[in-house]
Amino acid sequence: MLFDVRECATSSWLQATPLTTAIVPAWKLSSPALFPLPMSSSPATALVPLDFRVIVAGAENPKEFHSALISNDGWTSEKSSEFPLDIVLGLEKPANIYKIQIDVADENAPSEIDVQIGSYKDNQAVEPNYENASGADYIKKGVMRFTKKSAKEPLADSQLLYVDSHGQFIWLVLDEPNNRDSTRTHISLQRLKIFGYKQKYEKPREKTKAPKSSSPENQSKPKKSNASREDMRFSSEGDGLSMNNNMLAGDPLTSLRIVKKVLGDKRENALKEDKGVEASMCLRAIERMAEYEKRIEKLKSKMSEALIKGNSAMAEKHRLAMSDCRDTVFRAVHIDLLLNRSELRSIGVDSQWSSNDDPQD
Repeated sequence: MLFDVRECATSSWLQATPLTTAIVPAWKLSSPALFPLPMSSSPATALVPLDFRVIVAGAENPKEFHSALISNDGWTSEKSSEFPLDIVLGLEKPANIYKIQIDVADENAPSEIDVQIGSYKDNQAVEPNYENASGADYIKKGVMRFTKKSAKEPLADSQLLYVDSHGQFIWLVLDEPNNRDSTRTHISLQRLKIFGYKQKYEKPREKTKAPKSSSPENQSKPKKSNASREDMRFSSEGDGLSMNNNMLAGDPLTSLRIVKKVLGDKRENALKEDKGVEASMCLRAIERMAEYEKRIEKLKSKMSEALIKGNSAMAEKHRLAMSDCRDTVFRAVHIDLLLNRSELRSIGVDSQWSSNDDPQD
């Protein structure tokens, strides 16, 4: 389900649905015309630019948006545009979206761009049209920021965002330009490229069992459990701590590093306040996380190698192992006792033991 990417978004772009309290962008409330881009169906096992279809370009014509974007002059919005401005792109099929590149060339660059990746359950392939784009589940992957340039600095700028995520839709939310003192309200992009791997995403398949012999020797052996390997996770729930894939939890390495940084700050504050026990707990947690961080880095490298070779089943296995490592170390250091509830939710963790206040010594 979509979540609000801006805590202070303008009401003209984000509206509440009449049946729920969920925040829904304006582009999901009315269907614009759809103009497909040429698609390439040839398989690839290396990192390549991915062809995409422009589904939404604010209130402007998607075809004109694409034509301007591939021209030498780039795209500039209409002067009457309102912000934030939604850009929605669709791929022909789900793919591993590795990175997104956006170039700007003048003073009308957006101040920042929120990036979300959308997909359906089990990465089901759907037609990249407006209806399917509005029904996909989106996860925020990061923010590109374009700083305001001084008079002596060149205006050209290029930003890369590494998302390394499976999906079929890309939702970009463009904020107003940095030239706030100007009477102009339009925004410009020079170039937009998406890089990834085109191979089809597949869930890991269970190995087929060899047919058993009808000999008395085999019949006397006890039958093994038919439990699926997909349910046998290294880190299991049931201890009051649960993880989800919302927000930062979708990237185990990023969420682990953020928690390390937060615990480092908490340790410094605990030392200043003479809370020795809390400082010691934070230090030990940081040390344990550093050990698991190295493991996750190796698994992520193996996952990328598997994707390059087109082995999506092995890549999914490494991805699950990364999440298991992150979940295991969070449980090992009792992360729900070190962080408060709001901090836990920001990294996709729910706990029945966490408090609303900072943990006390």
